[in-house]
Formats: sequence, C-alpha cells, structure tokens
Amino acid sequence: MKFIPLKDGSHAYKASDGDMVDLIAYKFYGDHDGTLELLLDNNKHLAAKGLRLSAGDMVTLPPRPARTVKSITPLWD
Repeated sequence: MKFIPLKDGSHAYKASDGDMVDLIAYKFYGDHDGTLELLLDNNKHLAAKGLRLSAGDMVTLPPRPARTVKSITPLWD
C-alpha cells in the first residue's frame, strides 16, 4: 500500500478493488485502537460502500490525535 503525504499532515490512499477499510487503517496506523473510527469519521463517503472499496476510491488518513496516558492503579500494594 502506498500512502501519499498531503500538505496538511494527512495522507491519501487510492484504493484497489476489494481493499478493506479496516486493513487500510491498520496498515497506516499500525493498530486498531480507534483507527477505523478515525478513518471513517474523516471519510463519510465511504460509509455507504461497506468495508470493501472499489478501485479508485480515495481515502484520506488524518494524523492520529495524541494519545493520553491513563494512570495505572495497581490491584495490590
């Protein structure tokens, strides 16, 4: 998969027939921690297509928001 950098910090991807939205998100972001939702929120036009795309469909992949570190509470002292 080839991701094209855009001036605003996002990336673009031109789909091949049968590409799956969740796999594109995983390949770009490296995990599934909210990345599919992030991708779909920024590509509303893909929702009607389902998870498989057609050749030539354009996908915009925004930068991932900074993650917040949750404090860890030990179960035992």
